[in-house]
Amino acid sequence: MKASIYTKYGPPEVLQLKDVEKPAPKDNEVLIKIHATTVNRTDCGFRKPEYGFIVRLFSGLLRPKKNILGSEFAGEIEAIGKDVKTFQRGDPVFGLSTGHFGTHAEYVCIPEKGSITIKPTPMSYEEAAAVCDGLMLAMTYIRKINFQKSKNILINGHRFSAVKKQSFRSPKTVKKISYFSKKLSRPESIRPLSIDITPWNRLSRPPSMSKQGKRQEVLS
Repeated sequence: MKASIYTKYGPPEVLQLKDVEKPAPKDNEVLIKIHATTVNRTDCGFRKPEYGFIVRLFSGLLRPKKNILGSEFAGEIEAIGKDVKTFQRGDPVFGLSTGHFGTHAEYVCIPEKGSITIKPTPMSYEEAAAVCDGLMLAMTYIRKINFQKSKNILINGHRFSAVKKQSFRSPKTVKKISYFSKKLSRPESIRPLSIDITPWNRLSRPPSMSKQGKRQEVLS
């Protein structure tokens, strides 16, 4: 199969398109023919480690242990292991290859109980592939918030990314979300959610914090 591989750390030029061995599913895995994947911040951070020594502890000190990047995927199940009960051949699926990467290729094996589920019919493979990473990161922060105590959320960031978009789909107990940015990107996509958006300048304190002096939960 074709795959984008890298054998050393560095800029995008270290990536090469090569023929590699097609994986075979273990007893508890499914083999997925990938129709769509993404290149996200995690991929770039491992290809050229942004946090140097910390990332290399996981990915390899001198050179990468795993040579195929890519965590998000959407595709069709081509084969299943003998112990798999949840999925069948031909099922359209999407999900994350968390910690193992490998989706920048034509095929990938994912455990049946891994981050994988059936793709909703209305979604294209391209749409499904781009959902999971942002949602996972957003939920990591959202689950740390006590919504019984915190009614205001401050989202700290310049771009309206997948992480921030998922953050806006928070429980109805949240009354207000302040958006910290030099420029609010695509505000029209936020307004239909009936959430009070308060953009404020990076060089000043958020109005709600300076006026009320109350603690706000922060998503950054």
